Amino acid sequence: MNRKYITLSNPRFALTLIISFALLARVIALRDPSHQFFGWLNHVYYYFVQVRELMDSGNLAFNDLPLLFYIYSALAYFLELFGFARETSIIYSTRIYMTVIPVLIPILVYLIVVRLNDREIPSRNQLLLIFCSGFLPLSLLHMPEYLQKNMFGILLLIGFIYYSYKFLSVKTKKDGLILIIFILFITLSHFGTLAALLMLITSMIIASAAIERKLSGLFKVGGGLILFILTAGSVIYLFDPSRVERITFYLKSTLRNSATGKIFLGELIFGEVFFELSVLGILMLAAYLLCRQFCKLSFDLNRADRIIWLSSILFLLFLLMPIFGPDVTVRMLLFAPVPLLIIILFLEKYWKIKFWMKRSVIVIITTVLLMMALGEYIGMKVNSQKQKDIYSGLIELKKMYNFDKNDLVLTQTGADHVCIWHFNTRAGVISSFNVEDFEKYENVFVLNAVSGYTDIYKDKAGKLDGSETTKYTFMRNLIPVEDNFSDLVSFETIEFYRLKNIPSNWRIDVYGNWAGYK
Repeated sequence: MNRKYITLSNPRFALTLIISFALLARVIALRDPSHQFFGWLNHVYYYFVQVRELMDSGNLAFNDLPLLFYIYSALAYFLELFGFARETSIIYSTRIYMTVIPVLIPILVYLIVVRLNDREIPSRNQLLLIFCSGFLPLSLLHMPEYLQKNMFGILLLIGFIYYSYKFLSVKTKKDGLILIIFILFITLSHFGTLAALLMLITSMIIASAAIERKLSGLFKVGGGLILFILTAGSVIYLFDPSRVERITFYLKSTLRNSATGKIFLGELIFGEVFFELSVLGILMLAAYLLCRQFCKLSFDLNRADRIIWLSSILFLLFLLMPIFGPDVTVRMLLFAPVPLLIIILFLEKYWKIKFWMKRSVIVIITTVLLMMALGEYIGMKVNSQKQKDIYSGLIELKKMYNFDKNDLVLTQTGADHVCIWHFNTRAGVISSFNVEDFEKYENVFVLNAVSGYTDIYKDKAGKLDGSETTKYTFMRNLIPVEDNFSDLVSFETIEFYRLKNIPSNWRIDVYGNWAGYK
C-alpha cells in the first residue's frame, strides 16, 4: 500500500475527505427526505407544487424560470420507475439535489486553487479554505431547504468564475462556450443569481479596463452587456411576465427604501443615520484596505490573476452597496461569501505575513463557519417538535374536510403552498382575493397559520396604499376574522374557517378586489 496516498499531502485524497465530510453533514442534516412538514414560512413547498404540476400537466403551477424544476422532475420520473409514489419521488428528488449541489462547490474551488497555484498542489491553508467552501453560511440547511434556487445559483456563479479564470488564461473556444452555457443556465434558473451575475460581469469589465487601461474595449464589452441584459429580460418576460413588473417596481423603490435613500430624504433619526454612516464607513475602509493590498501585490501577477482578484473585490462591493432596499439587500448578501472566498484565496497566496498569522486567520474562519453550521442544525432540532405539532393539525384538518381541487384556501404567503401540497386545493394570499371567487370556487376557506407569525392587522388597518410593499406586509400576516364565518376549527397551530360571504371588516374596491381592512 502506498502510504503517501492516504495522507493529506495527496491533494486528491484530501479533496475526497472534504467532499465526504460535507456530504455526510448534509445527509445527517437532511437525512429524512420523507419528513412531512418543513415549516410555514418555507419555500420548499413551492418547489414541490411546481414539480408536481409539471409532472401532472406539463406546465408549471406558477410562472417562473423553469430550469431547476425540470431537473427535479427528471429525477422524480426516474425514481417512479422504482416504485416510488409521485409525491414521495418529488420530495426525494429535491432532497437528493440539495444534498449534492453544495458538495460540488469544493470541487470548483479546488480547481480555482490549482489554477491559482499554476498547477502546483494546494497548501494546507488552501485545503482548509476549500473545506470552508463546503460550509458557506446558510448552505447546510437554510438555502438547501428554503432557498434552493439560491443554492443552485451559488454553484453556478462559482463555476462561472472558474471558467472565466481559465478563459482569461488560455482563451479556448471550449471554455468560451462553457461560459455561455453557464450564463444560459443562470438566466433560466433564478433571477437573483442573474442579477448577481450581471454585477460580476460588470466587475470583470471594470477590472479589465482598469488593469489594461484600454477604454475602447470597455465600450465594446459594455455594449455587449447591454445586449445581454435586454436578451435576459426578454427570456424572463417569456417565462414570467409578472416578474418583469415586480422588477420594475423594485428598481423604482429600492433606492428610496435603502439606507442611502433614507439618509438623503431625511427619513432617518440621528441614531439611525449614525449607524448607517458607520456601516458605510466600515465598508469603504475595508474596500480601501483590500484595494491597497491588491495594488501592493498585483504587479508580479499575470493578467488573469489580477482581473479575477480585482473583480472579486468590486463584485463584493456591488453586493454590499447600501443602495438596495432591505428586501433586495438580504437576497444579495447570500451571494457575498462567493467573492469573499476568492479574495481570501488570493490573500492567502500572495499576502506576505508570517505563516502562523495566516494559519490562525484561516482556522478562525473555519471554526466560525462550522459553528454557524452547527447553529443551523440545532435550530432545526429545536423547531422539529413544533413542526410535528403543525403537521398533526394539518392531517387532522385534512381528515375533517373532504377537500377538492375546486376549493380555495386564503392564507399567508408561505402557507399557501403548504395548503396546495397537502390538501391538493387552490390557495392564495389575501391580496389576490376577488368577490368572484365565491362563484368560481366550490368553497372558500381561511387558514391562519398561528405558529410562527405575528398578527399586526390592528396596526395596519385602513393603511393599505396599493403598493407592493404594503401588500407584501399584509400577505405575511394573519387574516382577521370578525364575523360572517362558520365551521371554526382551532388547533394550537392552526385556525380554519369557511367563508360564506365577505367579512364586514374587509375593504373591497370597485373591481371586486380585496383592498385592505377597515
